[in-house]
Amino acid sequence: MGFFIRTAYEPAATFACSSDLLNRIYRMVTWTYENLTLGGYVVDCPTRERLGYGGDAGTSLETGMFNFDTSALYTKWMANWRDAQRPNGDLPYTAPAYPEQGGGGPMWCGFTVTLPWQLYLQYGDKRILEISFPYLQQWLAFLDTKTVAGVLEPYVSYGITPAQWNFLGDWVTPAGSRDTARDPQGTRFINNCHYLYQLQIAAKIAAVLGKKDEASRFDNKASALAKKLHERFFDATRRVYVNGAQAYQAFPFLLNMVPAELREPVMKNLEEAILVTSQGHLDTGMHGTYFLLKYLVEADRNDLISTFTSQTNYPSWGNVLGLGGTTMWENWNGGSHIHDTLISIGSWFIQGVGGIQLDEKSPGFSHFFIKPAVVGDLTFAHTSYRSIRGQILSHWRVENGELHLDVTVPPGTTATVCVPTSAPAAVTEGGKPAAQSAGVRPGGVENGKALFTVDSGEYAFRAPLVRRQAGSRAQ
Repeated sequence: MGFFIRTAYEPAATFACSSDLLNRIYRMVTWTYENLTLGGYVVDCPTRERLGYGGDAGTSLETGMFNFDTSALYTKWMANWRDAQRPNGDLPYTAPAYPEQGGGGPMWCGFTVTLPWQLYLQYGDKRILEISFPYLQQWLAFLDTKTVAGVLEPYVSYGITPAQWNFLGDWVTPAGSRDTARDPQGTRFINNCHYLYQLQIAAKIAAVLGKKDEASRFDNKASALAKKLHERFFDATRRVYVNGAQAYQAFPFLLNMVPAELREPVMKNLEEAILVTSQGHLDTGMHGTYFLLKYLVEADRNDLISTFTSQTNYPSWGNVLGLGGTTMWENWNGGSHIHDTLISIGSWFIQGVGGIQLDEKSPGFSHFFIKPAVVGDLTFAHTSYRSIRGQILSHWRVENGELHLDVTVPPGTTATVCVPTSAPAAVTEGGKPAAQSAGVRPGGVENGKALFTVDSGEYAFRAPLVRRQAGSRAQ
């Protein structure tokens, strides 16, 4: 007889939709996550290593937090990272720390910046930022010593040998592991993008804590780095970053690195990289998949996510399922058959398809967004998330060309509901024009969506709908 043992926490979400494939992917990646929460932290795999890698876990943060109540788990684990920091500010790639074990790089150590920020956004408790700030300051000061002319260069850290296991890039892509030996430019670029990402988050944390000088200093360093990265890695002839790989185009958008006049051509090249070059598939690894997903959700390009999530041949989550996988693999083609490298898709079902998205300006879901993605051939999606302030529901279905969107907003909170529609003026709530419904305030139209700010309560929106096809720019 076997017993399933993991760190104690409760489920926080439910998801079901009209696609059996998406439902199976959702169950596979969330089940994988549960199996990786051992001993009060998130391990890479429960078999050969069982180490708490910051790189792996940094890409499954939202999968964990949007599907389970993991506030205590991550708060406890953050203490392990603080304990592991060296006097010079350097950090291991795993915590608890096991010297000379486990490869990684600055994207792994950067977990000490990204974790407290996501905890704050998810649960609204500023104390984790107050506790963590001195440690992330020391870490970023150490990282600054590894720059040349302001740009981060490869280095060996924390006694890890051989040197090839340091400064890793977009790990476990379909083409193989990307490191400084195989992809020197790409590895430098994505590590510097992550360095910029950490600086930007550090500036936000300092601002929340009222540390204006520190916020300004981090902002200035981030702006200078963004400019240098664009100048050094942008190919003006092809209008791509580095070699045109998907991750290398998406990350600069997320960081607001792409100049306004180049956003359209760079986005067109990203679309082509997904839809044409990779024939609707991903060419990304652990970090690349995470940041591609993060940007596409932010940009409301769930049509592109739907395209590569619906694939059933290599490389895809559907391919793993078709080959008998019940938990997600380390690589798209195998390796460990249960691993924390490619499960970042787990948060998309809640944030993307269901559209339950937090608002950085109102941490802890005091205000949030309902922005459902009616994509592909989906006909319904039922999504719930039990936030720190109560249960949020986003249930939608399409009948005869009409969208039915039912929303529940917890007491003491407000939400902005973004209703995809071909006729914003025709949106109704509770059987009457939405603008005339109690607790509903119109907020204009944006990207083919009618926006409404609503108070706590239950709402039933109805709207004419025209579906968005992958690669199109209008709803």
